Amino acid sequence: MAGTASYAQIQDEENVTVTMELVPILQLNMNTPDQVNFVFDEIAEYIGGITQYGATILTASSTVSWDLYASGTSGQHAAAAGDRFWDPQVAYGAASGITDLPLTALELHQFPGDINNGVNNPGGDYAAQFTAVPNPQVATLGANNIYVSAASAYVAPPVTLGANNRYIAGGSGLTSFVAGGSYLTQTAVAANGANNAYYYVIDYRIVPGLPAIFPFANDGTLSEDLVTASGAAGSYAQPGVYTMNVKYLMIENQ
Repeated sequence: MAGTASYAQIQDEENVTVTMELVPILQLNMNTPDQVNFVFDEIAEYIGGITQYGATILTASSTVSWDLYASGTSGQHAAAAGDRFWDPQVAYGAASGITDLPLTALELHQFPGDINNGVNNPGGDYAAQFTAVPNPQVATLGANNIYVSAASAYVAPPVTLGANNRYIAGGSGLTSFVAGGSYLTQTAVAANGANNAYYYVIDYRIVPGLPAIFPFANDGTLSEDLVTASGAAGSYAQPGVYTMNVKYLMIENQ
């Protein structure tokens, strides 16, 4: 009888480990000049203010959920968060006016607005139209004053329940956000109230008033016009050149 033979299978192997790294990307581009000038040299401009339409265009791309906000600041504000004032550069004429001009004198208007994939931000955004200038001039709580951080020079994002804590898109907390995406793949400019948008047009307005007390300046609760802030009737801004900075911050939703 013929015998049967069995053989153990011989095997050898090499291994390759495949690693994938997903780096979060947040990309914010500003496709417009980085300086916006307001020159008030007519009485009508003091009374009615100057609006710079479409002065800033922002485009966004992200691989993660994100929020976008604007933060007003200055050299004084960077040195001390409580000094919510423009930086005086040059004074004109007699030094008889107030040089501590409120950062919240700057107003923003955005399009599109109400951009949120989750719960609406309690502090709102800048989608409201600029408030009409009252006649006669009175301190007025507008709806478009720029956010100014009280906790740091500018980087602290607006908190949920704080006054004037507006976002451009998304909002405070995990439930307010814009989903990852890009203006490069967005087929059209989003309409107001869209869940997600990646292209924004920003208008700016400043109303000095007559006299120049900046009647619309406020922190969302209290007026910061020069008469209210100084407690002295007849107060007005010192003529001259002043500067401030607007920081647009795109952050991962958190």
